[in-house]
Amino acid sequence: MRDVIAIDTSPAMVDMLQQKEIDNVTSTCVDIDDPAVRSAPWFGEFDLIVASSVCSFLPNYETTLGLLARALRTTGYFVQWDWLASVVQESGLTLDRVTQVFENADLSRVHIGKAFAAASEDREKPVLIAVAQI
Repeated sequence: MRDVIAIDTSPAMVDMLQQKEIDNVTSTCVDIDDPAVRSAPWFGEFDLIVASSVCSFLPNYETTLGLLARALRTTGYFVQWDWLASVVQESGLTLDRVTQVFENADLSRVHIGKAFAAASEDREKPVLIAVAQI
């Protein structure tokens, strides 16, 4: 079984995961933008990084994605799930923006597109999936 390092900036989210007591999961409350993170022994050693409903809320998506790309091993994958916006002013991220940010982070695009739409009572909200490799 592989080890999982779960990172979140929310102490409540980290506490919630720790309460589940999953043997191979280590969770930590840290901001990937913190310079101390880049000196952590696990930085640069990830086979897979998954960001689920995170990136569209980041204050600086471009900078953070560059850091996440550097946290991957040479053959590592980055998977992003977020709300898909059709225009920049909507909540979520556009396909064009994600594509450009992936290119700027030197991530090789594997797939960027609409995964499905989440239905609510009055509308459907499209969900973006982006998968890339170093």
